[in-house]
Amino acid sequence: MEHEDFDLDLGDPAASFAVLADGETPTPMVDFRGHDGHSLALPYARLLSIDFQPVSGISLEFQDHRVKIRGRNLRRLYAALVQHRVVFVQEGDLDVVSESEPFVDRIVVGRSEPELELELDRAR
Repeated sequence: MEHEDFDLDLGDPAASFAVLADGETPTPMVDFRGHDGHSLALPYARLLSIDFQPVSGISLEFQDHRVKIRGRNLRRLYAALVQHRVVFVQEGDLDVVSESEPFVDRIVVGRSEPELELELDRAR
């Protein structure tokens, strides 16, 4: 049995994120990529909320995960996430990005614990 090669666009290694062009088919998932090579793709269908804070970055709440994106000039990333147009977000190298460009310094992914939150709500 032959294995098919998938045409996976890894993107510009200097880019903090990639956005689909107008008219392109929306992607079902967003891929979060760390400095160490670890990647985690999460489905837009499970995205519950996005919070943008200019100073602290972007927080995404998925059904099972919480993602925090820290960096600078991230408003365009936020707008593209809201429209489900982001293909990937990756931690970058500050030495190759100009001051005026978007830059992702850190991506932190954690598990959501809705059962714990529900228990705390009932205790009130």
